[in-house]
Amino acid sequence: MENLRFGGAFIPRRSDIEFCVSVGTLPSDNEQIWCIDNTADYKDSFDRDIYCHYYSKKLLYYGFPNFHTAYEIYPMLSLLNLKRSDFCVGETFNIKGLPFYITNDCSAIATKSIGSFAWEDDEYGAISNPYKGGYIYNLSSLHDIVQDWFDYFIKN
Repeated sequence: MENLRFGGAFIPRRSDIEFCVSVGTLPSDNEQIWCIDNTADYKDSFDRDIYCHYYSKKLLYYGFPNFHTAYEIYPMLSLLNLKRSDFCVGETFNIKGLPFYITNDCSAIATKSIGSFAWEDDEYGAISNPYKGGYIYNLSSLHDIVQDWFDYFIKN
């Protein structure tokens, strides 16, 4: 792990979760996991809104989050130097006891949740609420939680 460099943290796209389900790297069948749409691109996140969804591993269902339901957070890390490291796609590594699985797009997903979060607990509720049409990831407390986790556990 010493020779891996990380560019940031984010929640997975639906396709990331589906890939991990297909290879058996996500542990619980009963969890509902925060994710974003496959068309979302973090590079243009300041230009447009990125909407959150959830993925149910048990039901193989992707849907709009319920305001009163907590969903699990499985952060992903952007890997800056995967090709120049000792790691490759399909391998795992640990950061402070949290296991990560390297996916096929130069990123790694945590294989255990770092906690859960409910939309109703978002401190920016006035910006992103059910009556506005969707939960906006890049303007949310969920985004802040993932970034704070990255700053505390990965950068330090």
